[in-house]
Amino acid sequence: MGVTFGKKKKLDRAREKFNEASGYWQSNHITSLYTIILDDVKANKLKKNTARDIFKAIEQVNKSESKKASKTISKVAKKNKAYFPAFIIQGDIFSNWDKNEEAEEAFTKAISLEVNSALPNVFRGKFYAKTDRVDLAILDFTEAISRDSSYTLSFFERGFINTLNRNYDEAIQDFDIVNQLNPEWAKSTIVFEAFHNRGIERIQKKAYHKAVEDFNRAIEINPDYLNAYLNRGRAYKNLKKNSIALKDFNYIIETNPKFKEAFYQRAMIHYGRRNYVKAEQDLQSALTLDPGDKDMHFKLGESYFYSGKYSKAIQHFDRVIKIDNRDLWAYYRKGFSHKSLRQSKQAIRAFEVFMDLAPKQHRRQILSVKTEIKKLKKQI
Repeated sequence: MGVTFGKKKKLDRAREKFNEASGYWQSNHITSLYTIILDDVKANKLKKNTARDIFKAIEQVNKSESKKASKTISKVAKKNKAYFPAFIIQGDIFSNWDKNEEAEEAFTKAISLEVNSALPNVFRGKFYAKTDRVDLAILDFTEAISRDSSYTLSFFERGFINTLNRNYDEAIQDFDIVNQLNPEWAKSTIVFEAFHNRGIERIQKKAYHKAVEDFNRAIEINPDYLNAYLNRGRAYKNLKKNSIALKDFNYIIETNPKFKEAFYQRAMIHYGRRNYVKAEQDLQSALTLDPGDKDMHFKLGESYFYSGKYSKAIQHFDRVIKIDNRDLWAYYRKGFSHKSLRQSKQAIRAFEVFMDLAPKQHRRQILSVKTEIKKLKKQI
């Protein structure tokens, strides 16, 4: 709408619309550029008709009229060879038209014309990111920051790229600056995902305390992000803080009773405490949500085994085998379940399959099974 007003030379109305859109990081660079054009008209640095033609080209792009837009902006750039916004818009038009060499040339021209503004580098950086030239994009956002360290979007865009490339430490450094300059932008999805994903990496590295810190930050930014509670609970579980972990898993289940992984993680705490009845309840709930989950069938089978419900245990080990007939541990547990029910032939068959599948490094279990088979054969 602002572009339409600009094309009609209703510049005050255009400014209102651009100001409304400037609060969103996704459109801030565009509206900042358009506002520069309006300011230049107001300061008599640019003719109203030239501004009209620029906005006409933008509107043509919005209507998917790339050829017309290219002709319109090329005329403007030819008549205004030192006006950097014209070359930025020309670069954007070429980029949308997949004319990448021409786009890069236009953005580079804009950068050479305006050394004090961050915008030309931001636009080229976004262009490089779009064309998968990540290193060049980061260099441009870094240059934009050196030109104007008060322009929040440069930090945000660099943090965005680093998050996508799993460089979470660098991303979070930028997002911390974004938080100082524009706290609202620091509530964006990409920001809490950076903290969350670094927390997962820290769990993998067994840095559980630091992982909890990251999940706390993610939750602080977005209290509705249940994955952060889930993984914070996992971190607490690894720290042996099971009571605190249970609070996170309980909260998730209360908030979203269809969150399968929360039931599983809570079940594992009950299982570790040998509270098999509660573990079975949670695993059953999880399997109601995902009946084909092999790992949950196996854990439920183990839980039934340890609580002496051997027939139920066998049912779930059989489900595991149906999903994956080379799961050696399902045969192993199934064999001991049949043994406990005094079903010697079934136990022997399960143990024999286990031995066929088991690699040599499981020597202790293989020897144990061989011993069991000898005993069971004597009972037949």
